[in-house]
Amino acid sequence: WVPTGFIDPAHIVRLHVHGFGEGTGARVEADLSTDVFGELEAGWFRTHLTALLDAVARDPAMAIGAPDLATWDEVASYVPATIEVERPGSVLDLFDHRVSMDPAAPAIQDSKATMSYRELDRRSRGVARGLAEKGIEEGDLVGICLPRSADLVVALLGVLRAGAAFVPLDPRAPDLKNQQILESSGICIVLGEGTDHPNHDGEGLGTGMVGWYPLSVVEYRDSTTDSEDRWPSPSVDSIAYVLHTSGSTGRPKGVEVRHGGLADYVAWAVETYAGQGPVRSPFFTSPAFDLTLTSVLVPLASGGTVVVYGEDPDEPAATTLQRIFSEGRVDVVKLTPSHLSLVHPSALEDSRAKVLVLGGEDLPRSLAERALTHLGSQGTLFNEYGPTEATIACMIHRFDPESDSGSSVPIGRPVPNVTIRIVDDQLRPVPRGVAGELCVSGPRVARGYLNLPERTAEVFLTDPQNPAMPMYRTGDWARWTSAGVVEFLGRRDDQVKVRGARIELGEVESVLGSHPDVQACAAYVVREAESGAERCRECGLEGSHPQAQLDAQQVCAVCRRFEATRDQVATYFSTMSELETVLDSARAEIDGPYDCLMLLSGGKDSTYALCKVVELGARPLVFMLDNGFISDQAKANAKRVVDQLGLELVLATPKGMDEIFRDSLARFSNVCEGCFKTIYTLAINLAHSRGIKTIVTGLSRGQIFETRLQDLYRRDVFDPERVEETILTARKAYHRMDDAVSRTLDVSLFETDEVLDDIRFVDFYRYCDDSLDVVLDYIGKHTPWIRPSDTGRSTNCLINEAGIYVHQHERGYHNYSMPYSWDVRLGHKRRDAAVEELDDDLDPMNISSLLGRVAYQVRPKPPRETRLAACYVSDRTIPVAELRAYMAERLPPEALPSAFIQLEAMPLGDGGKIDRSSLPRPSSDRPLLEVALVPPRDPREADLVSIWQEVLGFDDIGVHDNFFEIGGDSMHCIQIVAAAMDRGFSFQPRDLFDHPTVAELAALAPTGGDEQEPQAAGVTEEELEDLQRQFGDL
Repeated sequence: WVPTGFIDPAHIVRLHVHGFGEGTGARVEADLSTDVFGELEAGWFRTHLTALLDAVARDPAMAIGAPDLATWDEVASYVPATIEVERPGSVLDLFDHRVSMDPAAPAIQDSKATMSYRELDRRSRGVARGLAEKGIEEGDLVGICLPRSADLVVALLGVLRAGAAFVPLDPRAPDLKNQQILESSGICIVLGEGTDHPNHDGEGLGTGMVGWYPLSVVEYRDSTTDSEDRWPSPSVDSIAYVLHTSGSTGRPKGVEVRHGGLADYVAWAVETYAGQGPVRSPFFTSPAFDLTLTSVLVPLASGGTVVVYGEDPDEPAATTLQRIFSEGRVDVVKLTPSHLSLVHPSALEDSRAKVLVLGGEDLPRSLAERALTHLGSQGTLFNEYGPTEATIACMIHRFDPESDSGSSVPIGRPVPNVTIRIVDDQLRPVPRGVAGELCVSGPRVARGYLNLPERTAEVFLTDPQNPAMPMYRTGDWARWTSAGVVEFLGRRDDQVKVRGARIELGEVESVLGSHPDVQACAAYVVREAESGAERCRECGLEGSHPQAQLDAQQVCAVCRRFEATRDQVATYFSTMSELETVLDSARAEIDGPYDCLMLLSGGKDSTYALCKVVELGARPLVFMLDNGFISDQAKANAKRVVDQLGLELVLATPKGMDEIFRDSLARFSNVCEGCFKTIYTLAINLAHSRGIKTIVTGLSRGQIFETRLQDLYRRDVFDPERVEETILTARKAYHRMDDAVSRTLDVSLFETDEVLDDIRFVDFYRYCDDSLDVVLDYIGKHTPWIRPSDTGRSTNCLINEAGIYVHQHERGYHNYSMPYSWDVRLGHKRRDAAVEELDDDLDPMNISSLLGRVAYQVRPKPPRETRLAACYVSDRTIPVAELRAYMAERLPPEALPSAFIQLEAMPLGDGGKIDRSSLPRPSSDRPLLEVALVPPRDPREADLVSIWQEVLGFDDIGVHDNFFEIGGDSMHCIQIVAAAMDRGFSFQPRDLFDHPTVAELAALAPTGGDEQEPQAAGVTEEELEDLQRQFGDL
């Protein structure tokens, strides 16, 4: 290989290894992309590659990850040295100093009054004395369950003064969460607002082991509790507070924070944020988050004022934030990036608050720059980083729009008394620029997790370079930059797997957040719902159904579409008087004893239909299929009803039903498809032999929709005549499909179109809209029909239990879910009744026996589908194509979200961070694309659109929509190719990349196979496949 000087822009690194003969060794040369590697980075690469090759040469058998690429000495050459500063042992020392300096200064202000430092000191000592008299000793835990108020600050200082540790409880939090904290922490006393706590039992809270006391009862208010009362200063290693954070088990875990760590943070924060003198900060967040401690303790330690913004359940967080910046009462504000995204820029321009301290989340550069621009030349914006386990904050970066060019603001450098180490899984240093786990070392590190020794031992370690210092493994990914600052790269547990690819959510958010018009964003994974886990609140359709696509209001896409087309849908349905006319016409067409053939299953719907048809004057011949699994009670029902009406019952018992069921299970994962086709095939033959030209079905309206109308309406086919024409064409194709029915039964009648042109199908429930209650009331009063007790449900077919099981296992949802949901939408059933009917009590032993009888082997259950979605806040609606194009320049294809949702504001939790549990599920509505929605124009396009809808999970797909712009990826591509092959198309995955629209693909893709069966009515083979899938129950 000879270097040509040509740089391949498609590669970041090209490595070439070559030799010139035995014994001469090998030569390694590398091409490095100058877009990624500067001189400094190229030097790093050379050093680390050499270290790797040397290690392999020493021991060729070593694991590839074993060699040390970087050393602690190397790291020390570019990592900022730890600055050691002596600090007070307790925040009480800082507070006491301010009391002595200016006791009359305002310490706390709320909407009603101002409290001086003298009064705050007096009251807090009163609380300490009261706690001592109730037996509280040094090291005890005292809960504080008070709303945002001056009283909460009094209680907090009083607990510390008594030598105890405070445990903040949010009064607005769910009772279960607070109860879990009480049970796991060993709290002795809770200071509350009154005796009306829901768990208060006089002497205890919850279990009766915790004393619940109003603050006013505990606090001494006489003058003897003034400053003469002396309390010993707590030791630096004793616990100041326990703050509970979310746990992976769903139970909160308590972080034990030391007095020394808290005092170190507060003293540093005063120096950093209050350099010009006392500061005023707003107290506007939950006491159960460490952000609040900055807002409360830093002002008091600086001689400033805590401005309390009380809790108003009717005031949104955005309104509170607007007031904070517009009222001119504060000058230093600590908040999360999500908080900042809620603040209108105009509120920043004239605000007294010129120092913003951001923390708790990744800070997008675009958000920081926008805020700093509106704050003006006097504004300062700090990005503060630190987990609760490192006492509020351990790193700081002052935002500089000139030098901070990345998509996120760096988290900066360690503060004094803190050492930052970025390591691999074996706690070895990683080179500059390489991602590793961020660890914090120093006196700010918490003691551990309260009463969780195993979890504490996992993440609270000793510093590998300074065993005398504790070190905490944060679980955050970060890296050192060449500038000696740390970039935050996301959480280790934010790494998700989407269709086989590992994706860092933080990286996705960072790129999306760097878009100039995106103010806030969140990336998250959406998983397919488990069968029955979620349901549409309107119709009861399972969230796991491919067409459900539940929105944030738990309403399915089918209901949303139906509401939009309800009036058009209604044109297909008619009245009982019109049915009477239809039956009169049928009577006039024949000379024999029967004017129609009535299909009877023995169930309630078809029984009611039969009775009503007779009431209208019809003389039906009754047909029923005994497939070998019809319950005896169902057959008895049918015989009693038919005998009562004085009619003739033809009970068909065809051979080969086991093969038909096996084929139906293999094709459709249910038994109903094969059974339906058997019924229609036998019924048409019977009607033809008896000279009958009308067949009446008892399909419910839900079944009519699912099997006949649903897909037509999705194509905007509403005209009743066109619907009937399409259904007739489908029926002709359907009866010429090669399947077990055509191989087992006599289908010679269907070789031409004549018989289906001659026989008309009439769906009784197209004309009758009586509810389930009306149906049950009628047959209970007027017929000998009794609900079968030997089927386990309202169906009459015993093998249906096996079909339901197979469908749920192989497809992930109940095969009756969609038709029952249509019954609800159309008013034929109540939602609760429909859902109850879907709650089957399946017998595993019986199912195994049934499937063994028809020789069917259940296929493995497919994994739940996982999608990557993103929400964003912006002043304009950004086209999906623009967002995808922007992100595609910066991320690999597998990391691109398949759905983008614009929100007015991000949902926030009480701590001011994004509440990811409240992010909406992507709907099945059409994404915002630059092309108009063009529906399919022929059966080929319709078939491909149907495949895309099924695979991608979107309903409104046009023939000109770009596959990749609406969320398609390589895995979807393979699924679509496989599904298309099942329907007769023949193309490869690469064709979808070259022709990414339905229109292009339909024109390109030939149908598979050279041999075609003779067709009638101009129906091609691929149309047969299309119609088989869409009208399979006809």
